[in-house]
Amino acid sequence: NNVVYTEWILESVPVDMWIDYQLYELDIEFKSECGYGDVIAAVTAREGSAEGVVIEEDNARVLHQLVKLGDDGKETEVIRARTSWRRKGAMTAEEKEMAAVIAAAWGPNKKGPGGKAKGRLGGIGPGSVDAALLAR
Repeated sequence: NNVVYTEWILESVPVDMWIDYQLYELDIEFKSECGYGDVIAAVTAREGSAEGVVIEEDNARVLHQLVKLGDDGKETEVIRARTSWRRKGAMTAEEKEMAAVIAAAWGPNKKGPGGKAKGRLGGIGPGSVDAALLAR
């Protein structure tokens, strides 16, 4: 079943990626089958520079390959995949844009009657920015 292949490629991701990043996209290409008793090698590398790393702001991409190792020394590609990861706690470009719009509409911190913050958006306060982003 193809779910097993996905589990294998995700198991090959280094622990530090799981600690610092969150998987948000998986693009997988099935090349051939493997069966019970086949020897499979999982190859995983970060996409990019000589060190194999591409980080665009808070995103990283990882390349994966499952290879069946034949008794005759022949290697057969089973899976080719790419996963995309976002640093935990990082906002997407759309979320950053939304936060900027809300911050601009909120304006400088002003105090209204009773010492409550008052902005151009009425009852929406700075804590609402987080609520608006989390509600998405």
